[in-house]
Amino acid sequence: MEKVVHKRLLKFLETNYSLHSKQYGFTPNSNTVCALFDMITKIQESIDFGFKTSGLFLDLAKAFDVVNHDFLLEK
Repeated sequence: MEKVVHKRLLKFLETNYSLHSKQYGFTPNSNTVCALFDMITKIQESIDFGFKTSGLFLDLAKAFDVVNHDFLLEK
């Protein structure tokens, strides 16, 4: 059932252009390596043009551990 829903939802999002090309985790033929390559390329281009470059990296893996799950289920 999950695969059917995934397939149909992805088809809907693709036909309605709802997914941005930079959403690497949700688009077919795309993965974290593509995201990393894109980020490194942008950093190299910025350095080549003499711009200062910085990055901010967040790990949201535990973000939902602090949310009240009963409240979410109620909504």
